[in-house]
Amino acid sequence: MRPLVEELAHLVAERADDERLKWSDDGHALKVTIGKVIPADGFQQTIAGRRKRFRIAFDSRMTQMGWETTSAPYRYTLPS
Repeated sequence: MRPLVEELAHLVAERADDERLKWSDDGHALKVTIGKVIPADGFQQTIAGRRKRFRIAFDSRMTQMGWETTSAPYRYTLPS
């Protein structure tokens, strides 16, 4: 997961326009489109495990970058 997490973290840091990232109009909120990051191709248990590992690693990386997680998975905000 680390290379994928780092790739997306780099895109977030650059505020990149990427199909896997949905930005709010003001750029202070972000949603990761998990279906585009880890597609639902294959066994459901495998997909669920990959998505869970990604979420844990990405949440940690986003926190390091100063973003906060929200109550909804794969959604992040910058503190005001």
